[in-house]
Amino acid sequence: MEIQKNLRLGIIKQSKSPWCSRIVPVSKPDGSLRMCIDYRPLNQVTVKDKYPLPRIDEILDGLSKAEVFTTLDATSGYYQLAMEENDKQKTAFAWKSGLYEWERMPFGLCNASATFQRTMDQVFLKERDRFVLVYLDDIIVYSNNKDDHQKHLEIVIGRLRAAGMSLNRNKCHF
Repeated sequence: MEIQKNLRLGIIKQSKSPWCSRIVPVSKPDGSLRMCIDYRPLNQVTVKDKYPLPRIDEILDGLSKAEVFTTLDATSGYYQLAMEENDKQKTAFAWKSGLYEWERMPFGLCNASATFQRTMDQVFLKERDRFVLVYLDDIIVYSNNKDDHQKHLEIVIGRLRAAGMSLNRNKCHF
């Protein structure tokens, strides 16, 4: 079960929170279970972050003149971001073995996408729209030639390392 794995990885911790969202286990195609937490009540009382996600047509326009491409995927994207200390208790959920809260940002929070996109935009502030496009945990590195592309990849991977982020090699295409 994912609870034990997430505890071991420090993604969640045991909690004494007065908050508690309902957890719904959903079967994945491989037969394992995925935790889906119903954050609708919490999301209804959350001030919405209006930070914009990039439009796909704008992303595609940015790629039109490039010749070399690499796609990168941030490993378990949202989990790479730490929760703000004062918000952790609000993410609490009950499971048969107790009450837990998130140390890392979970899916389902209404501001998760905006928070993640803002973080990625900050990580690649100097490179964005020059040779990097980011849509949440998907990163496209694009260049006019192989020599530039090698340099661009080194910069991008360096920025990710500096931000403490990692890539899922199985989902990266060079």
